[in-house]
Amino acid sequence: MILDKYHKKGSIPIITEKETFKVVPNPFVYEVSIIYDALDTQYINIEVFDLAGKKVWVQQKVYQQKGHNVFRLSGLESLSDGVYFIRIT
Repeated sequence: MILDKYHKKGSIPIITEKETFKVVPNPFVYEVSIIYDALDTQYINIEVFDLAGKKVWVQQKVYQQKGHNVFRLSGLESLSDGVYFIRIT
């Protein structure tokens, strides 16, 4: 999986400037964890896209605290082998 850092409206970054992401395990089978440091406490949306750009998974209004966060994506059994992109907004 490849993480894609996006910004909230008004150009306020969601993730720290260091962009310290970890996606474990990689490759994954049915579940994967995204480990990152957030700049602020807020609700975020997490989307997963396949290589063709089709949205294959979404989780809206995920609460994140300022600082270290771990988000587990589960229920990914239906995804075939391949490359996926994660967008956090």
